[in-house]
Amino acid sequence: HYGSPDLKPETTDQFNVGITYSIHPSASFQLTSTVDLYYNHVRDMIVAVPYNMYVWNCVNLTKVATYGVDVTLRGAYQFDARYRLLFSGHYTYHKAENRTNPDSPYYGNQVAYVPRHTGSAALTIENPFMNISFHRTGVSARWPNNEHYEGTLIDGYVDCGLTAYRAFVFGIHRLEARADLKNVFNKQYFPE
Repeated sequence: HYGSPDLKPETTDQFNVGITYSIHPSASFQLTSTVDLYYNHVRDMIVAVPYNMYVWNCVNLTKVATYGVDVTLRGAYQFDARYRLLFSGHYTYHKAENRTNPDSPYYGNQVAYVPRHTGSAALTIENPFMNISFHRTGVSARWPNNEHYEGTLIDGYVDCGLTAYRAFVFGIHRLEARADLKNVFNKQYFPE
C-alpha cells in the first residue's frame, strides 16, 4: 500500500497579468516593483500527504483552483564605486482551493501544506572586502491534510540568516566563496 500506482500527471491552465514599475530618482538610487495577479485551474493536482510518520503518499486532487498575488520590491543605493546597499522584499498571497466535489464538506479547503501567505526580505551591503547579507523568510500556518482536522494546523514560521560572500577573479575565471549561517536566532519549530 506504499506508493501511488494510479497517480496521474497534473495539467494546468494558467492566467496571469502583471505590471513592473522602475524608477531611478538619481544616478545612485534605483527602485523596481512588480505586481502579478494570477489564476490557475489545476486538474489532477499532485499532493504529498503522510501515510504515517515516515512514509508519504502522493495523491491526486481532481480539481484545484489557485489564485493570488505576488508583490516584489528591489532597490539599490550606490554610495560610491566600491560600496552598494541592496534591499529586496517579496510577498505572496496564495489561495489553493480543493474544488473536487461541491457536495464534500472539504470543498473550498486550502490544499495540504500550501501556506496562504509567504514572504521574504533581504538587506545586503556590497564592498571590496566581504559582502554581507541579512535575510528573512516566513510562511503562514498550513494544514497537513486536505480535510483540515481540528488541532492539526501547523504553525507558521520566520527564519533569519546571514550570508557572507566574495568573488575572486583569476584571469577569465571567476570564483565565489560563500558562507551561510541559517536560523541565526536558533528558533525551534517543533514541540519538545
